Amino acid sequence: MKAQWRVLLGFVMVFIIVVLSIINTEVVEVNVGFATYKSPLIFVILCSAICGACIILFTFYSSLWKKNKEIKNLKAELKNIVNKYDEKVSVVEEKENLN
Repeated sequence: MKAQWRVLLGFVMVFIIVVLSIINTEVVEVNVGFATYKSPLIFVILCSAICGACIILFTFYSSLWKKNKEIKNLKAELKNIVNKYDEKVSVVEEKENLN
């Protein structure tokens, strides 16, 4: 159900961006620091939205990658601890069997 709300919210946001873009079709000047371009406002709005979405995706995937790496390291550490514990238990059991 949570995923459905996210999809619905995404559609609403895209719809708002499309409506605003269609309404704003006049030509504007875009200054990118080293150059100035004239472009319809629809392209400026859509490019800004796409750039924002890309930034969000990159930050999300980088944090997800770091978390997955940490989980992998913790699983390996847990496996080593369990193996050491099993070795110690087997040594104790062997000593008890000898007695």
